[in-house]
Amino acid sequence: MDHTVDPPDLGVYVHVPFCARRRDYCALAIWTDCSQLVPAYVRACIAEVRAAALAPASSVFSVEASPRSCLRSQLAAVGAAVDRRAGAEVTVE
Repeated sequence: MDHTVDPPDLGVYVHVPFCARRRDYCALAIWTDCSQLVPAYVRACIAEVRAAALAPASSVFSVEASPRSCLRSQLAAVGAAVDRRAGAEVTVE
């Protein structure tokens, strides 16, 4: 009899809180006019994900406060730092 237990689902949420200006409809935690902090923020996110040594994620969800606040390569680097299960859902909003 196989007693293998599937690990529980683990979702990883990454928030990129930089925006050129606050919009009335936005309820996200953001900082305006701080784009110079993006590279350091990305490095910190990668370091934190690696230090957490999480089980492989079943989903990775990333929200950018402003679609152009982070370069695709920077966001991809954060996503690559997350250990994921095969077939994990990856969403960028």
